[in-house]
This record gives sequence, structure tokens and C-alpha cells, in this order.
Amino acid sequence: MNMKNIELFKRAIFPILWDNGSYNFLHLEINLKDTASKQALIKEKEQATCFVTLVHEYIHYIQNFTTTWGFTNFITYVDLFAVFFGDNILLDADPDLPLIKGIINKKFGSKNYLNFLKSSFLGITKGSGGEFVFQNTDKPDFEIIESTLIDPYWLKEVYVPYLSYSGKQIPLNEIVLSENMAIVGSYLSSGLTIEESKQTIDKYWGPQYHIIYSFLNNLFPDKNCLKLTYNICESSLLIVPYNKTISKILIYLKDNLESLKLESEDEIIKRILHHIHFVDSLNIIITKALEQLDSRVQTFKKYKENYEFYNYLLDILAIFKIGLAERLKIKHSYRDHLDSEFLNYFSKKIYSPILVFADKQKTMLGDPEEDFVNSIAYFNGVLKIFHTAYFQEIQKCPFFEEYSICTFNKGTECETSALEVYSKEKYSGCLMTNALNIIGIRKKNR
Repeated sequence: MNMKNIELFKRAIFPILWDNGSYNFLHLEINLKDTASKQALIKEKEQATCFVTLVHEYIHYIQNFTTTWGFTNFITYVDLFAVFFGDNILLDADPDLPLIKGIINKKFGSKNYLNFLKSSFLGITKGSGGEFVFQNTDKPDFEIIESTLIDPYWLKEVYVPYLSYSGKQIPLNEIVLSENMAIVGSYLSSGLTIEESKQTIDKYWGPQYHIIYSFLNNLFPDKNCLKLTYNICESSLLIVPYNKTISKILIYLKDNLESLKLESEDEIIKRILHHIHFVDSLNIIITKALEQLDSRVQTFKKYKENYEFYNYLLDILAIFKIGLAERLKIKHSYRDHLDSEFLNYFSKKIYSPILVFADKQKTMLGDPEEDFVNSIAYFNGVLKIFHTAYFQEIQKCPFFEEYSICTFNKGTECETSALEVYSKEKYSGCLMTNALNIIGIRKKNR
């Protein structure tokens, strides 16, 4: 360990100090809550309690922009939005707002926002408070249960395996895989030792965060299961079908346990990758994803001159192109320690989502170009408007806050009804106005 890392890890950040956070992959936004502040992050860097949370959520951003799972999920949501937008783009009159009981649900059947979310969390039920609710089971811990479910968005049968754990069935879907990978990232950025991590990872977090780690630790108690978990989850998020890939890996580990116990972590990972034909499969999958991306780019370019949304969308897709190409170079993003250099490396490649702190201040990692900052800010704003309009009436501008990325000089007029804004020419620089124009609620230059 060099002197930089000795200095970095002289004080570990324990889970009880980690700030709460979330990554919204639909709006490209990381929220850092509780006591997180921009000033603390700048001043204390790796020693800021919110740094661990930032790494966790940025790993979700990496998953979003460098895997076909992230790309497919993102483009499906954009398509859901574009169906409404495209269907109304040539109307002579303004369309109705896409309320939940309005246009989208009536006209497009299963392909609505609620079913999109159910599809993304397939196998998981959420309680009234947003908590994960799992099915009961009488099977012993870590038994693999294979099953299929009907995807409500695509209306097709999908393979979803489960692991039994503490009387519950935990689905091994993409969300669970992504969270297991990200929670390992939290520990790798905290300064805790492997042994300290082992003592807390299944105590502080629900099973959706550690089920893969716990399964591996049960098989290989003497191995670095942080490393195994991170690499196995990341590999599974890269090889289609993702749920089948993780099931194939776990079955392989159980069937070959005695010989694998004698191997190092690197050799175990090497044997797993060979078993799932990782390198050849990844090349094929990424190549096809890039072809699909290029096709979308050509389509969206046809509309960019007249409809601003496509300009912003093209900038976002350019980051996907960089991220997917980068994935072919690096294969895996695991490092023994995740520090600022880890964030700096990726923020130079795939930039950054918007970081929103507890006091509502906002920033982005690295030093992105102004054009990209504007694109991601407007893209974020447009989809927020869409989401708000889908579920409820817009009462006031959702960007009326002191630290909003909206560059308009905010005043009391921003608190008036948002739907009155579009009729006032003097508000042409307002983010809300542009969002309404872009989304199709009001056509630009009509």
C-alpha cells in the first residue's frame, strides 16, 4: 500500500455513519441525504461520511452506463416517454396531460409506467412504506429455487431464480445483483477491513443487499468474498440473460465447491468466467447494443432540429456509447480500494449524474463541459415533468428551489401555477417552460 492509501485509510468510516442516498437511473440523479453536504465532500474528500454513499450510488451510475442491462432499461423508459411525445408531436391542438388515468394507460395497454417499474423489480413486492417484501419459504438457507414469472410490461415469461434465506425467498434479479455489487463498493470505500466488513454486512442491510455475499461467504468463509461478490454480480449484469447467468454461476460454485476451495479468488473468478463464456459473450452483446444505439441515434437525429428533447437525448446516448466501448476495455471495475481516483477515472470517461445534497445544493463530479451540464440538466428536468404529470397535476414549478440547476432568476412568480408559465414570453429562459415545450404539452414555435 502506498503512502496515499495509508493516509486515506487511517480512519475507517463505519456503516452507522454512512449517509443515506439513492440513484435515480431514470433522471440521472444521485441524492445524498441526512448530513451530506457539498462543502464536507470538498473539504474532507474520502473522510466525509457521505463519500461511502457517493461511491455506492456512483457504482449504480457505472452499471447504468456501461452494461447492456443499464442501456436496455434506460432506453425502454425513454421509449415509454417517447410514445406519448411522438404520438402527439403532429397534433394541431395541445394534447392532454399524460395523467395515470388518461392517455397512456388507456391507449398503450401493458406498456405504462407502473408496469415498467414492476418489470424492473420483477420478483420483488414493495410494502406501503416502500420496503421490500419477500415470499416465505421453509427451505434451508442458500438453496437455489428456479422459477419463471410473467413480466407485466413485456407480457412474456421470464426466468427468475431465488435464494432461500432466513425463511424468505430472495429473487436474484438485476436489482438485487446491482445492490450486492454496490454494497461491496461501500465497504471497499469505507476503510473497513475484510473481517470488519464480514461482521456488519449482513447486520445493517436487508438481504437484497447481501444475499450473494452471504451465499459466497457460506461456501468460502476463508476467502475474500467482497472481491468474489463484486466480480460475480458485475459479470452477471453483463451477460444476457442476466438472471440465468447468476443462477448458472451459483450452481457451478456449489457443484465444484471442493476443488474451488483450493483456489485463490482470482482463479475462482477465472474459472467462473470461462464457465459462462464471458469474453466471447460480452463482445457479442456489447457489439449488438452499440448497433442498437447507433440505430436510435440516426432516428433521433431526424427530429433534433425541431424538437429540443432529441438534442439532449443524443448527448446522453453519446455517453452510453463511450461507456459500452469502455466496458470492452476494462471488463471489470473492481479495485481493492475505491477512493477518489476510482471516481475520477470514471467521471472522465462517462462523466457524472447530478449530485443533490441534503441542503439541496447541486453539483457534478469532475469538470464536465458546459454543454453536457446543460443537456443532463434539461434531460433531468424534462423527465421530472413527465413523471410529475403522469401521476399528479403540476401545481408549481418543481425547480423552484434555491440550488436548482435551473439558471433562470427565480422569484415569487415561480411559485405560481406551472401551467401558466408557458403563456408568458418573458419566461423563455425558464427550465419549466422549456420542459413543457420539449415534452409536447406546448409545441415550440407553434
